[in-house]
Amino acid sequence: MTDEKAIYWLTQIVGWFLFTLLILFQNYLKSQIDVGLLAFLIVNFAVGLGLSHLMRHIIIQFDMLRMRLHQVLPRILLLSFSTALTAAILVGSISDLFFSGSKPILVYPFTLLLELLVPFSVIFLIWIILYFATIYLKNYEKEEIKNLRLQASMNEVELGNLRSQLNPHFIFNAMNTKRLEYRFDVPEELYGLQIPPMLLQTLVENAVKHGISSLPSGGYINIRASKPAADYILIKIANSGKYDPLARRSEESTGIGLTNSRRRLQLLFGKRAVISIYNAGNEVICEVKMPTKPKPDLDYEDTDY
Repeated sequence: MTDEKAIYWLTQIVGWFLFTLLILFQNYLKSQIDVGLLAFLIVNFAVGLGLSHLMRHIIIQFDMLRMRLHQVLPRILLLSFSTALTAAILVGSISDLFFSGSKPILVYPFTLLLELLVPFSVIFLIWIILYFATIYLKNYEKEEIKNLRLQASMNEVELGNLRSQLNPHFIFNAMNTKRLEYRFDVPEELYGLQIPPMLLQTLVENAVKHGISSLPSGGYINIRASKPAADYILIKIANSGKYDPLARRSEESTGIGLTNSRRRLQLLFGKRAVISIYNAGNEVICEVKMPTKPKPDLDYEDTDY
């Protein structure tokens, strides 16, 4: 059992135990404690624990955590009331069937049933509010951590650019007259599309440094962009040269390279973004596949516990 699962179940058990303890204390003040009451409280505890867990399952299955406030609010109220009604009927049925000495609950005019329904409605509503608040708080903390990591990654990019400016010979040598040819092939409909800052510059500098700068006669860079799907963009940076993975690994520590770019894309888009580099004839292709919108990096839980 993971830590989150253990915390969830511990919170569940403690919460419903405190709820039954409160009922016990109220009856203690009225001097109405007996064996039947203790058995009745055990039933309340079990029903509350089971139905609240079922309620969590419904929230996740119907994706309520992703809904806007005006969408989720009526669903929360309906779910808490329907769960409370189910709990009151279950407790009432068990009481009427097994506790013959107690007053019948499921009989007209259902006064005792209403006395069960009201506190159950309140407690289930509080349970849902606390559950939503916990998930939102956890997601807020994750978003803050992601932003800090992204900022740190950007700082590394800027530091790398400063290093390039202090020692720019590999760029300038490649950009001598007629040594570096370049071409952009970007459709007009993609002109306004935003990509992560400094990503393209980093990959182009990588192509110049590790590809073209080592060619005596110079070379070329061709930057192509396309949108193969409505929510995806494909960028290809082709340069003359040959890609040697072993040589790149030995040089990785001297620059930012692909590692930092991959990390930044992972922070923004998760596994939906991919950077790959490969040889195609006499060209080296650096291919970037990424969504047009960042991922909602939120943890909405699952129903495996």
